Amino acid sequence: MSKKTKIAKLKQENKDLKKQIKIKHPGSLKKLGFTEKESEAKEKQAIAKADREYGRSETDLKLAALEAFNKRREKIREKIHSILKWNEEH
Repeated sequence: MSKKTKIAKLKQENKDLKKQIKIKHPGSLKKLGFTEKESEAKEKQAIAKADREYGRSETDLKLAALEAFNKRREKIREKIHSILKWNEEH
């Protein structure tokens, strides 16, 4: 399989995944201060704000979608997964 074919296949998988996961208020976590590059403490503060503003179930859905979209970026996916577990417990 050529590199071009692999890239096209990955793009199609990502489009299909985006169609399956319906997100309300796209970009809202970023507006509240959540980025994968921040410290975990700041990310948890942003998630707590999102819980208050959008509800825990919608916030968990957003985190699960971020985890799915980052399936090839292992470190970021694991970080998002740990924050998702933290949010479910608190």
